[in-house]
Amino acid sequence: MLAVQSHARLGTLVATSDAMAAIPRDALSRAVRCHAYARCIEGEPFRTRHSWEGVVFYLRTDGGRSETTIWLEEER
Repeated sequence: MLAVQSHARLGTLVATSDAMAAIPRDALSRAVRCHAYARCIEGEPFRTRHSWEGVVFYLRTDGGRSETTIWLEEER
C-alpha cells in the first residue's frame, strides 16, 4: 500500500535567478504553500505547475524531501 501525504516536507528551496526576478514574493509564497499541500506518494518526487500574470513556473520536490527546485517554464 502506498502512503499519500497531504502536507509534504519540502527541504531546502532552490530557485534560479531568473525565477526569483520574474516571480513576486507573494506569488511565490502562495505557490510554495499550494505545493506543500499537493498530493504526493511518500518517497517519490513530485512537481506542481503554477502561474502568475502569464509567467509559468514549476516547483519540484525530490523523493527524499531534501530539496525543492523552482524554475520558469522557459528554463526547462
